Amino acid sequence: LGSEPAPETTALFESIAAERESGAVPFRPAASSPLLDKDAQIPLVGRRDERAIGLTVIEGALTSQGGILLVEGAAGVGKSRFLDALIDDANWRGIGVLRGDAGLARQSYAPISTALDQSLSRLRVDQLGAQIEPVWLRKIASLTPRISDWMPDLPPSAALRPSEESHRMLEAISHVFVGLSNISPLLLVLDDFDAADDDTVRAIRHLSNIAADSRLVIVVSYQKAVAADREIVWDCLRDIDGLPNTRRIDLKPLSEQETTELIRLSTAADMEPATSSRLHEETGGNPLFVLETLRAQHEYHVAAAASGATALTDRFPLPDSVQDAIGVRIAALAPSQIELLRWLAVAGVEAEPEVLLSANPRPRPEFFLDLEALVQRGIVANRDGRYRFVHQQVRRVVDQDIEDRESYHRALATSLEALHPEWPESIAHHYAAAGEGRWAAMYAEQAAARAINVKAYANAAKFYTMALASADDAGLDDATRFRLLSGIEESLDVLGDRAGQTEALQAMSDIGSGTDSERAETLRRIAWLQAHTDRFDYAIITAEEALDIDRELDDELAMAQDHRVLGMIGLWSGNAGEAISHLEQATSLARGEQLAEATEALGRALTAAQRYDEASRQAENALRLFVAADNRRGQAEALGSLGVITMERGESEAALDFYQRAIHVCRAIGYQHGEGVNLVNHANALWYTGRAAEALDQFEEAIDVFRSLSNRRGEAVARANAAALHHTIGDNITAQLYSEQSFEYFTEVQNDVGLAQVLCNLADIARARGRFDEARSHLTTALAGTRASDNHWLEIQALHALSLVELESGNHQHAIVVADEALGVSRSYGFGDFSPNLLSIRGMAHLALGELEQALASTQEAVKHLHRGSIRAYLIPHRHAV
Repeated sequence: LGSEPAPETTALFESIAAERESGAVPFRPAASSPLLDKDAQIPLVGRRDERAIGLTVIEGALTSQGGILLVEGAAGVGKSRFLDALIDDANWRGIGVLRGDAGLARQSYAPISTALDQSLSRLRVDQLGAQIEPVWLRKIASLTPRISDWMPDLPPSAALRPSEESHRMLEAISHVFVGLSNISPLLLVLDDFDAADDDTVRAIRHLSNIAADSRLVIVVSYQKAVAADREIVWDCLRDIDGLPNTRRIDLKPLSEQETTELIRLSTAADMEPATSSRLHEETGGNPLFVLETLRAQHEYHVAAAASGATALTDRFPLPDSVQDAIGVRIAALAPSQIELLRWLAVAGVEAEPEVLLSANPRPRPEFFLDLEALVQRGIVANRDGRYRFVHQQVRRVVDQDIEDRESYHRALATSLEALHPEWPESIAHHYAAAGEGRWAAMYAEQAAARAINVKAYANAAKFYTMALASADDAGLDDATRFRLLSGIEESLDVLGDRAGQTEALQAMSDIGSGTDSERAETLRRIAWLQAHTDRFDYAIITAEEALDIDRELDDELAMAQDHRVLGMIGLWSGNAGEAISHLEQATSLARGEQLAEATEALGRALTAAQRYDEASRQAENALRLFVAADNRRGQAEALGSLGVITMERGESEAALDFYQRAIHVCRAIGYQHGEGVNLVNHANALWYTGRAAEALDQFEEAIDVFRSLSNRRGEAVARANAAALHHTIGDNITAQLYSEQSFEYFTEVQNDVGLAQVLCNLADIARARGRFDEARSHLTTALAGTRASDNHWLEIQALHALSLVELESGNHQHAIVVADEALGVSRSYGFGDFSPNLLSIRGMAHLALGELEQALASTQEAVKHLHRGSIRAYLIPHRHAV
């Protein structure tokens, strides 16, 4: 192999040589045995209990009880062979099988795209089109372009923000695999999951959460030690392992009896018990070690016989490790064959023969004879015209002793550049390994752009980082470094890696020769990051610094962006006045879609300030601008804003229409976050108009949407709203559960508004159970939170709840005081939906005090103001009748 053999390998060789001189007959596999037949499969030995578990999971696909099977085990323990057996079991039961190779990790989503390529035909795509919405087919077409060829009329994807694009791709992948399983039960197998690219890991994590209710079973195999070294893989596996529909199998080495059976079945011959016992002891029952040792011994005995040696002793020389066994086999190869293995090892997981031949030119007949000899020996396998090692352990043994590695990488990069320029990921890898920084940077940036095209932001960050390192090595200019750092920062923003994002922004700031506009852009990004992490004071200072630079440049569009940043900081920090001031300036400077976004944000700020007439005008203006720009995401946002405005003005029916239109747009373009937000708001509007059953369904849909996005805040908000409705219809068990789950999240993130809403729910539940002091305590805390945040909508809800506590606990006079206070707030801010209910509560308190005229007057006024959309409208006539 180009280096001195290990002492163990030398000892093994010398031991075999000594046995050649002794005259004994060695153990010989049958010539037609699976061990020696490259087309035969080694039989599966043992694994009875493990296979039974696997069958239980697989058969769930037949009854729409999908699941996940985790198969872990050390290298060489037989994971791939076990998966082959499960695939045979699935095929026998009529379950379709897709197999993705997670080892092909350079190209984004490679395991998923290779799995889909196996199943998709024109007919299957047509069937899939009947199962899922066009938006998901359009997204998945970026991974499997044949879909676009077969369905050219698919609508284009509406633009979303990068983080939303990332989620939409994950959702598209999930919809496609579940859709395929609806056509026919499906087994998705991913071998070597510990080597999968980060974006594939995120996709499988997402898909696993919905497999339980489908006819899809996911099987992933991995080495535990390797997986534990990759945080994203390990976290994914731990999360999947915690799902109720997951089973995990830990493949152990074979027992002595199983090792003997493996020897017998693989060689079609019986080995002496003492020899097989020793083989098991030395190999630890690792199947790969056993088989490689048998092959090594057989090949040396064949070589000895060919050289004229006589029979050997029955003493069996054993290597100390599977690496030694493999090393002995490879050392016996012809030099040209060893050299070919070196090229294949450097190439990666697999390679086309033309790429290898171009990188290392030699006569074609000799090249293909050597390649076929390696296949015949069971060292290399041919998979659809591409060649790979039969096991990665073999590749590692070859790879570890390669000298002048850079020259191999350089030649392979040049070969790929000529034959496959569409593979920038592999070209960048080889140029980087060859130390060719300039070329590595160029192709790595192309690879990052390809990753972003399929919304694979983890891979994009990896290749941008590779490009930056290569650019630094090659001494490329600051403009190039700034561009690459910008790509890194944008990718890490999508991934939520705030520490890495901060580091990238600092590096962008440190580039001294950057232009003033680049400095302002960097400051704007820093301000966004600071605002997203609730460091509002710092964000204001940073954004104002960017604004000062852009004023000096007299760049109106950049100034509009600065004012929008400052406006959003004001909105998020609860300072509606500052938000309105900056957003008004942004709208005066902005153009095109930038103007539409600033106008929509201004509408939200005016809504927060309860200036509903102005807010409505701005939201309507934004909607017109978004329609003119064909920006469907913006249209959904503007429609949702109009729903909020009309709802808070007490116009529930109008709000329902706006929310329904917003939800329709969100679903059509795959904008799930917007869908979840509008589902919650729509459910509340349904509730306020007396349609409780429909509202509960909408709340559950919203919870499912936010859970699929791993959006804990959205899920908590949806549960808090649903809890209030569950209490209203008398389901205090669910109300308590949902409230406690939301309370846990809002406490963790210190969200006073969310806590206030949940405390109102808990107070209502306590009141229903007669625990009035507990209810008052909850509401005192809730009122403090609503007043600190100037949230008058929630303030009225808390006062309404407190008036009921006082009424039912016998504090009738105080109930009137609290109801009057709530009515005052309601009238001041135009929350007309609350007034009839508050008036009726006041009437019941007067009745309890014996003040019949006041009671009748209050309830008559309540009935007079009653309208569709009034809070708990069904109670008003009842209280008046009483």
